[in-house]
Amino acid sequence: MAVVTIDTIRTESLLEHAQSLALDLTARLHPLVGRHGVSAVRVAGAQVAVVFCDGNGQPDPAGAELVQRRLREQQMLVYGGGRHGECGMLLPPINLPRAVLRDALSRLLAQIERTRLAEPLGWTADCAIDQPT
Repeated sequence: MAVVTIDTIRTESLLEHAQSLALDLTARLHPLVGRHGVSAVRVAGAQVAVVFCDGNGQPDPAGAELVQRRLREQQMLVYGGGRHGECGMLLPPINLPRAVLRDALSRLLAQIERTRLAEPLGWTADCAIDQPT
């Protein structure tokens, strides 16, 4: 069975597709950093985590949950993560068509902008709790 899976990944160029999705995710989501309570966007392949912090630079699990709940109401599959629950995460299938990803990203961006969480205090890095000391 593993051989068939590997063959499918190769013949359908799924690794390259995932790398391309990562570029799209980064390009579309990175401009949110420093706005609407978003302190970071982490992308690994087709997986993305949007990190939410309050206006004091502290993790904002309530804000992350609010955005997640509103997206789930729109039938969008999202889940929480992060050390303190401050991340909203997407893990689309590796073979997701680009048009479906664009629609999902548009809905995600719109919901984050509508939610209007606290603005971080002039920094564009991860929450203060995540910073090295």
